[in-house]
Amino acid sequence: METQEIHTSDPCPKGIVNQLLEIAKENDAMNEIGGATGWRWQEGIISRMPKTKTVAKILRKAYGTEDPRVWYQSVDGDLKKFVKNAYSISDCNQLYLDPQNIFEAVCYLSLIDGRGITLKELSNRLSFIKFAQSFQDEDYFIEINEDLIIELNGKWAKEFASNTLRKWDVNIFDGFYKLESNTHNSSEKLVRYQIEISALRNKMVGNNSHFDMWKYYSVALSDTEMIEVELKLIEYYKELLLDISIRTKKSFRDPNELRSRLFSISSITLPMEKKEGLK
Repeated sequence: METQEIHTSDPCPKGIVNQLLEIAKENDAMNEIGGATGWRWQEGIISRMPKTKTVAKILRKAYGTEDPRVWYQSVDGDLKKFVKNAYSISDCNQLYLDPQNIFEAVCYLSLIDGRGITLKELSNRLSFIKFAQSFQDEDYFIEINEDLIIELNGKWAKEFASNTLRKWDVNIFDGFYKLESNTHNSSEKLVRYQIEISALRNKMVGNNSHFDMWKYYSVALSDTEMIEVELKLIEYYKELLLDISIRTKKSFRDPNELRSRLFSISSITLPMEKKEGLK
């Protein structure tokens, strides 16, 4: 039987089941519930908590991972409480985040920069990114009417920002929503999102930005020479991170003068022979 005893301190079983049903339907996971249990749930015949293994099956299918920390960050309400209790999610490992799209990536990067961000600022930032993403014209360097962008996307952006902050249990400090800068993230998707965000930023401002730096260089090097260059880049990057760390630890920095900056030192090899495009 897919039930277990409920204690008075547990969250509401109906709230949990309703959320699970919605998640299962949206993610083609109804077959993970089981015929009899699924029928009872859909008929509203709910008096006991679902079994943890049933919850795990649904969330594993829905979010494509075995990690309960990802489940915890992806649900809310009574189901969030259930996941925390059932899978021993501590305050420490709640900080594991896995942005699921470019807009969550924007939120994540905004929250870990050391300053944090207000809800209005985050809504504006999301509005701009959404506009740049939806703009299909091949020409870059868009003429931007910022008031119109916020008017068009502001309501959606504020709702998305609010929902994400609530889903991630983000606290507000001195007026800014923020997370510890060492918040754990092991998502390869985040790297791709950062590249996409950078491309969208370039699309919006091009070389006209007063704040952004664009450097491109192309040169032919052997593998041995490239390794030597990479080692120098690694050493330089260490020095750069130390310098940034010193700057961010100054006793007083006006938050009104701070902006989120994305740094990236990378190199790519353009394919020339067969299979080089896959290496």
